[in-house]
Amino acid sequence: LRDKIEEYFGAGAKWVWVVRLKGERCVEVYSAPGVFTTRSGMDPIEAPGVLALPVPAAALYDRSVALDVSLRNLLRRAGYRDIDEIRQEGVAQGVAQGVAQGVAQGVAQGVAQGVAQGRAMQLRATIVDLCEMFEITLDDARRASVAAAEIAALESMYARIKRDRRWPDDT
Repeated sequence: LRDKIEEYFGAGAKWVWVVRLKGERCVEVYSAPGVFTTRSGMDPIEAPGVLALPVPAAALYDRSVALDVSLRNLLRRAGYRDIDEIRQEGVAQGVAQGVAQGVAQGVAQGVAQGVAQGRAMQLRATIVDLCEMFEITLDDARRASVAAAEIAALESMYARIKRDRRWPDDT
């Protein structure tokens, strides 16, 4: 093993890591032949110029730690601190999108209601004008009927007054 370590450094390696799997699991981090520190568990392995972030020693011999470290590094490369930050961003985007959709739907409903109310007001005014023009008496009951009617009833009332030139229920 010593010869192999010297061979790696002779070939230009800056670091050599020897992962010990027998006995207590650990990693020997060589910075030169015969010069090493021992790391185990969550002890960080640092290799300036090779690793952008420290890696826990266990990541070299424990699959679940390796996966966690890989995810952490991918998140940090993408500019995130952790998975919770991504979740928070997703929630914020969802809220913003929901608000935007809600506003759009509210505006559309408001416009539709406004158009309907405007149409009803127009029909009521036109019915009153037709009654005046055709000298149809508009007593309180008829005025209340016009005021309470929905658009379909107003359209029918308007068409009948225009066609018959009398109040719809007069015979």
